[in-house]
Amino acid sequence: STLGRFTPDRCMLWYENLWKLLSEERIQTIALSSLLNHGEIPSTELVLGLRDIKDTVAALGMTPVFISDTPWPPQNIPICLSANTTDIQRCVLERTTSVPADVSAISKEAFDDKYSVFIDTEDWFCVQSVCPVVVGNVVAYRDSSHITSRYAELLGPLLYLYIARAIELSD
Repeated sequence: STLGRFTPDRCMLWYENLWKLLSEERIQTIALSSLLNHGEIPSTELVLGLRDIKDTVAALGMTPVFISDTPWPPQNIPICLSANTTDIQRCVLERTTSVPADVSAISKEAFDDKYSVFIDTEDWFCVQSVCPVVVGNVVAYRDSSHITSRYAELLGPLLYLYIARAIELSD
């Protein structure tokens, strides 16, 4: 597999055991995500690797749901907010630098077809050219890469729509 060239042996064993367990449990729908926006793997190789994962999941009879990366903050957001309590706009992310242009296209190319579901979360975090770090009164990020559990709860109904579609594909 293409992905195997970039995956440590200990991870490949973990993947093999995971696929075996999921197959034994007769899982029908599986949600996948990955941190793709660091550029360590060339984009052409990344597309092939993601397709390998999708094909493996499909061969096991599961419908894959791929959740795209969230925008990547250049700093720890709670620390930034604490340092800028009177001007939280200083912590807002620039969309062009927080969401690399090819990342969404790469994962979409691999997963956006009639046999899988691709969830592009970029618009869940960004508006126009910025990605706010506080939405309403909810802080979106708990550090420099993870979202808060409260913001995840708010996104739950959006995620449900995609998962429901994937479950329909599984039937």
